[in-house]
Amino acid sequence: FLDRQISFYTAIEGSHFDINILDLSQLDEDPNLRLITASDEELELAQELRDSLKNDNFGNGASRWLEDAELIRYIRARPALEDAEALLRTALEWRNKHAAEWEVDISFSGSFGTQHAKHLERMGAVEVDDMLCELSNSVAEGGSSGRNRDAPDWWTFLREHMHMDIYGADQYGVPVAYNDIGSCDLSGCVREVGIDKVLRYCVYLNDFALDAARHASQKQSKIQGSPAMLHGGVVIVDVERMGWRHKNEVKVFQEVADAAKFLHPERQRRCFIVRAPRIFSMIWRVVAPKLDPRAIEKIVIIGAGEPLDPLVAELGLAAIPTCLGGEFTGLPQRSKDPVAEGAFQRHRVEESRRRGLRAAAPSM
Repeated sequence: FLDRQISFYTAIEGSHFDINILDLSQLDEDPNLRLITASDEELELAQELRDSLKNDNFGNGASRWLEDAELIRYIRARPALEDAEALLRTALEWRNKHAAEWEVDISFSGSFGTQHAKHLERMGAVEVDDMLCELSNSVAEGGSSGRNRDAPDWWTFLREHMHMDIYGADQYGVPVAYNDIGSCDLSGCVREVGIDKVLRYCVYLNDFALDAARHASQKQSKIQGSPAMLHGGVVIVDVERMGWRHKNEVKVFQEVADAAKFLHPERQRRCFIVRAPRIFSMIWRVVAPKLDPRAIEKIVIIGAGEPLDPLVAELGLAAIPTCLGGEFTGLPQRSKDPVAEGAFQRHRVEESRRRGLRAAAPSM
């Protein structure tokens, strides 16, 4: 295992992203370490899975998803090899089909996440600092077109209204996800831009999270001299403002979750649902049966008014947003009001005005 060659399809180099060196002797003391390292058996199964898929044509960039860390995500999600293969085939076919439909070039990275990184960097986002620029730069280095093109209006609109962010880093160097579901008006977003754009935004975001985890894995593997499997991070789901209107969003959530089952299995190492009000229990009874059993095992639910000690123990205050009593201040500020009818059309007019002003501005 320790002598195994590490062969990564490397799209990102020269990171300034700090990462802790893992001590594998601590496996028995830290159960998380078992989730971020691979056993001999898992590596052997990954090779079998790679051999069964390597001669199939899933489009340019598909080799990214045949790396050990990605294959092990599927093996852990579906222990029977034939089930893991079926799930991964579905994902690869879906990616190839939607890359064509969305007219997105993923030939270099295999991931829609580089599009998300490019748009974030273009907007000057700072949630993941240097790593964001490197993920964005990998698009240009790979020959993908449009790096200097503005982000599409539907993306900037959803960035403004979807309370979902990837930021900072946990103790292993993997960014944290913060989803303020209670403040998110999914139905309003779907009304304004359509379910396809909402799904597309979520795929971009989750691919970006996997890209960031892959980036951390590459650095850690070089440090420790053996493969690191940092494919899952911590997800915080804030449901403080959840109310009756959210019961109508279960169908939207289900469509996004259905795609995530085969595109992003094992995306989370831990999930903390925090500040849960009473109504959450009713919605949870509807949502829980639709989730993967392994995902449910990783969820910790903390009710409204209860201390967030389990979350603090997992991440530390530095990686917890200030809105939850932590110290991280880099999340964007968004309106918590429902999305108004006609909001997207007004957004498009404003974006067109901004582009016109930039085009008219004298170059420096």
